[in-house]
Amino acid sequence: MKINIPNSLSFVKEFFKADSKYLAKLGGFTDGSYIVDYRSVLLSNYLISGGVGSNVRFESDFKLINKDVKLVFIDPTTSKIRMFIRAIYHFFKKGQSGYYSLSEFFNYLQINNHATNIYKYLGKQYTIDSVCDDLQIAGRFFLKLDIEGFEYDLLDSIVTKKDKIEGICIEFHDLSKSDNARLLEKFVRQLDFSIVNLSVNELSMNDFGQPDIIEISFVPKVEVSWPKKYDESYYLQNCNLLSGEAIVIDHDSLLQ
Repeated sequence: MKINIPNSLSFVKEFFKADSKYLAKLGGFTDGSYIVDYRSVLLSNYLISGGVGSNVRFESDFKLINKDVKLVFIDPTTSKIRMFIRAIYHFFKKGQSGYYSLSEFFNYLQINNHATNIYKYLGKQYTIDSVCDDLQIAGRFFLKLDIEGFEYDLLDSIVTKKDKIEGICIEFHDLSKSDNARLLEKFVRQLDFSIVNLSVNELSMNDFGQPDIIEISFVPKVEVSWPKKYDESYYLQNCNLLSGEAIVIDHDSLLQ
């Protein structure tokens, strides 16, 4: 699909890392999936995931790749009871994929056993600095955010922690608002990471063919090496286990 990038977002072209080879799609093919650098997953000590909701396929894929990662879920709306009720509702509702909802429920039960849950809303009052302080996070972490527009309240705190970040994927909302587009540009320039993927939510396209919601995956600009306990063959052997797929992307059509 050819994407019409508006002038307000043209700056992203400066940060694309066109030669990214080791990419993988985590989270399957439905909403909640992201394309990330496989090595950044292997190198992370923590996965901080904001706005988990009912879909934890990304998190379970992440744990499948990096079995030692510590999972941190930040979402006040999640609970086993809520997930169970949702699964039963969709199982019996006509026209819904009931077995898929049950699968999501059991996947949530399994992966939640390995996670620290923080039942708070991320935003101005509870930032990435707050998370790191509360959990005394000393290692490097991967950050995933899907928090429906409140990501703009966290951008400054992400920049302050960028030396501890191994990778980031964020869904940015309401980009038709000029203030949000300016905040995004300021963030990308201050963060100064490489962009390894930019995806568009097709349902958010406006009448001018411009996206209102985009997903961006970042990695630090320093050259990433394979962790000592893995080698390149590990990537090829294990990508077929993911809900998504191993993937190589050519962004030329996007960047023209």
